[in-house]
Amino acid sequence: MSDTNLPFVDNFLPRPLRNEKTVSSSGAQTRRLTGKRKPSLPAGLFFLKSPTFLILVAVPNLATVTYYGLIAAPIFESESILRVSSPASAQKGDTSAGASMMGKSNASANTWMLKDRLESWGAFQHINSQYNIADIYAGGDFVARSGGLSSLWHRGSGDVATRGYFNRSFDLKIDEDTGNAKLTVTGWTPDAATDIANALVSDATESLNQLNAREDGEAIKAGEREVSRLTKALEADDLAISQWRGRIGILDPKIDYTSLSQKQEELDVKRIEMSGQYNALTKYTPNSPSAVPVQAQIDALIDGLKNAAGDARNMIQEAAIYEGLDIRRKADAKLLSSAEEALQESRLKASQSHYYVEVISPPSKPQAASGPYRLKWIGIVFVISMIFFIVLG
Repeated sequence: MSDTNLPFVDNFLPRPLRNEKTVSSSGAQTRRLTGKRKPSLPAGLFFLKSPTFLILVAVPNLATVTYYGLIAAPIFESESILRVSSPASAQKGDTSAGASMMGKSNASANTWMLKDRLESWGAFQHINSQYNIADIYAGGDFVARSGGLSSLWHRGSGDVATRGYFNRSFDLKIDEDTGNAKLTVTGWTPDAATDIANALVSDATESLNQLNAREDGEAIKAGEREVSRLTKALEADDLAISQWRGRIGILDPKIDYTSLSQKQEELDVKRIEMSGQYNALTKYTPNSPSAVPVQAQIDALIDGLKNAAGDARNMIQEAAIYEGLDIRRKADAKLLSSAEEALQESRLKASQSHYYVEVISPPSKPQAASGPYRLKWIGIVFVISMIFFIVLG
């Protein structure tokens, strides 16, 4: 009796032998029948049938090749080179101590203002008011276009999703050494890319001009208000002096007072001479008829001296008024001159602290498509999918 016919012997056989059927015949040798089919793939490629491979490698790569090989629309790029400069920063030198420690120049620090502006909500609204972003970027393929699969089919005219799509349509790379910025704008047509690039450059220029105006406004406006006030005060002083001259009838009290003093001296000299003649006549020829006209002249001279003295007293009072008006006018004129100099200096300093956009290279109009970088993205997806498969498979 063979051992293979014993039921308990199967329990002591190795596992592979327990799964096999042993068939014996008279005079024939024993052979094993496994019941398994011959593999359809070599042993080294059996992983291709793995669900993990299909999910992580086959499907993503097939979709990528299909999209970039058959569906992806051409992409056009417009490039320009910009720089934000300031005379004040240039006077400080190319680098400051703090900026040097951080590895940034003053020029690049200024250019970062440009990047912040172009990525702001205000820049999007300004450009979207000129070009409808949702419409101008709706001409691509169904995946990458505005309102396509990449946007989850959400299309608006001025919402957050459209702004995010717009910000992804351009890139600003800043050279930290030179401060130059390379602006690259993508579009589905050459005209669209060029128009948006020009709009971005124009918006950057206008925003910096507005920033300069806001920074200068308060200081310059204060100086202009002071100049205007002093100009009006000087005009009022001139008017007051003119009215004084019209009321008194003289041009300058100093000149008239000097003339009046000379007149008093002349009258007094004549009075003294006439008094001497009168005394001589009355002494040597008493009751002489010639003494009467001399006495009359003396009386006239005395009246003239009294009138001159009265005019002099009045002139002193009016001269004090005129002197006050003249002093005030000279003070206002001096203040006006100082205010005008201060205003001119403020404007000069303001112009030196302004920020200016220098367009080193204007936006170019693409002549041929530069995208969608088919080999690049197919390679990236393949490498990433294989890494996931190796790690997770």
